[in-house]
Amino acid sequence: MLKYAYKYLISGATVEFKAGYVGCLRGLRVNGVLVDLRGLISRGQVSYGVTEGCIGKCSSNPCFNGGTCIEGYSGYTCDCSYTPWRGWMCGREVGVNLQKHFMIRYEFDKSQGLSTTDFKDVKVGFTTKTKQGILMQIQSPNGEYISLELNNAGGVKFVVNVGEAQRFEMNTKNDGIDYTNNQQHVAHLWRTGENSEFLNLQVDDYQIAFDKLGDIGDQILDDPKYLFIGNNDTSNAERGFEGCIYRMSIDNIFPLKRAFQDPRPSYMWLYPNSKFSDII
Repeated sequence: MLKYAYKYLISGATVEFKAGYVGCLRGLRVNGVLVDLRGLISRGQVSYGVTEGCIGKCSSNPCFNGGTCIEGYSGYTCDCSYTPWRGWMCGREVGVNLQKHFMIRYEFDKSQGLSTTDFKDVKVGFTTKTKQGILMQIQSPNGEYISLELNNAGGVKFVVNVGEAQRFEMNTKNDGIDYTNNQQHVAHLWRTGENSEFLNLQVDDYQIAFDKLGDIGDQILDDPKYLFIGNNDTSNAERGFEGCIYRMSIDNIFPLKRAFQDPRPSYMWLYPNSKFSDII
């Protein structure tokens, strides 16, 4: 507790209140006036439970890959919740090896719903030697879907299918580049424009493919049900992905982290369950 200007300014906690703040406090201003916290301590005006000269443990930005640093009394922790990473400093990737008949299914409930207006930023890391294969696909109960896949030229394509008469497809710029070269690549799809009608598709730092989704964007997946990774039908291996998928994010959803959570959430389903393991 700090005594300031003949009145009490409660900072941290009083002696009686035990659930107080633990960590480093600096730059405190009251009505725009900087409080000399260090001076109060050095002059002995405040002594209980406080020492001067702390340097914020988060000042060096120790957390990797967008993790949030949380100050502690003598250290810090990294919150990786809103990243596709995990580990003490958010430096450990989460990935999975898939064969063509393997599948991960993420089921949305109403509290986790993802609509076409939310589908604004998608990233998927992959390594494969096989052309074609589903990286991720979101389906509605009536079978309409949006999908990010490998095409038969070794590129990446984005497909929207809301019926035979309403199908949209865009592919990465070819330029003679084959991404099925068993190297690590990251596909990035994002939407721009006032109504998110413009699509941008890029792999690594190569040329960006650009197209306009148009009116079809107002009709797709108002109520998505499933997110599929690797395949959408375990009985059909033709469209299945073979290789490694990692660093997956769909806006603020990180499905691979949920797949290897212990205990695994009820909305995650892996097939065949015994064959899966976190490999990164």
